[in-house]
Amino acid sequence: MNEMKQAIPTRKLNWALLGAFSIAVFGMLFMLYIAINTSVRYGLSWSFDPEENGHIGTFIASVAGTLFALTNAILLYAAFSAQQAANKQNAEQHSEAVQERRFERFVVRVNEIELAIKGFRFKQLTGPDHSFEGLSAWNELFIAWYLASAPWEIRKGLDLNGRIEPDSFFSEQGFVLDLLVQLNEITTESRRLMTMDLDRTYLINKVERLQNQMARFRPKLVDVRALLQGVISDGVEGLPKSEYSSEILYVIDQLGTMINALPTVPYRQRSEHGALKISFSAQRARLDLEADDVPSVQIDTIRFTSSDPNWIVRINDTRFFVQMTCQDDSGREISMQRQPFDMAVLVNKHSTKEPLFDTKGWWRSEGHFNSNFRADQHVHWTIVIDCVGLTFQEGESLELLLLTNASLAAHES
Repeated sequence: MNEMKQAIPTRKLNWALLGAFSIAVFGMLFMLYIAINTSVRYGLSWSFDPEENGHIGTFIASVAGTLFALTNAILLYAAFSAQQAANKQNAEQHSEAVQERRFERFVVRVNEIELAIKGFRFKQLTGPDHSFEGLSAWNELFIAWYLASAPWEIRKGLDLNGRIEPDSFFSEQGFVLDLLVQLNEITTESRRLMTMDLDRTYLINKVERLQNQMARFRPKLVDVRALLQGVISDGVEGLPKSEYSSEILYVIDQLGTMINALPTVPYRQRSEHGALKISFSAQRARLDLEADDVPSVQIDTIRFTSSDPNWIVRINDTRFFVQMTCQDDSGREISMQRQPFDMAVLVNKHSTKEPLFDTKGWWRSEGHFNSNFRADQHVHWTIVIDCVGLTFQEGESLELLLLTNASLAAHES
């Protein structure tokens, strides 16, 4: 495309040169015609009237001057037009290069934030020695924040340390604040990126999906802030407010920044893809899918069929892994990702006896393009869903309702 743009000014200049050259040749031929006609008319002796000779010379000179002036004007205009076109083209190329660099920086920021969210780890400091990763780790972190905001916990901290450190009142407080602010900034920036390439549109959608995934924790942050505001209004028994009010107000202000960085109400993620039911059992703990387009797999609902009265305890440690791999035309693997989903996140919120869990559309995985390859090189996708951590008893099964554009692999049909 750039080569074509560069050729346009050159073509215009070439046509102008051809026109100028044609006019010059025409002028020479015209003057030659005048000379020959005059010679024939007055004879080869050139002994014609001097006054007549002067008139003819003046006429030839005026025609020649006019023609050559016209030629120069055309050449100057063509050069000026070509220079204007070249300047405009250079400006467009510079703008494109600036946008491309800006987008490359945007890609790096998105990948860093996605890694920070999905790779986040949290270990319980009290109680059972459990470590959590990803969204379940965020859930446990904010539960820990809420517990740490109780008046008796604040008193315990003051008795132990003598003072409150407002910037580190909560574990990972600074990290969470910075991450949510950055996430809000790139979400705003993504809406300004007017790009229509498939991989870029997908990246913008991924940014908004990351923000919506974190928005599910907004109510927990609101609860933490409300608890701390209660501490400020009601006080801590036996302690003067001067020992903690200023620091707690600072923490409340930071919580407000985190809350404002997230959407007000996390909506249910909706998928435009068709439904596909799959099930896991003692005979099958893995399922294979395939797709010829960028795959999207949303685990919408999960139903556990079991006669065990303690089923909810057993399913708590269950995890699903969705792995997506892409190959090019030659069968070479050019992209791979693996995303975990923990049942513990759903079990903690489960309030009924029915073993049916609704993910609210948050359990969603999308295929990733490898930026080192063109979008059209991502040809064939394979998806593997593994169920781990649950030992199935006789007659038990886990049924998943998927919303996906993928289909069962040939050997699964």
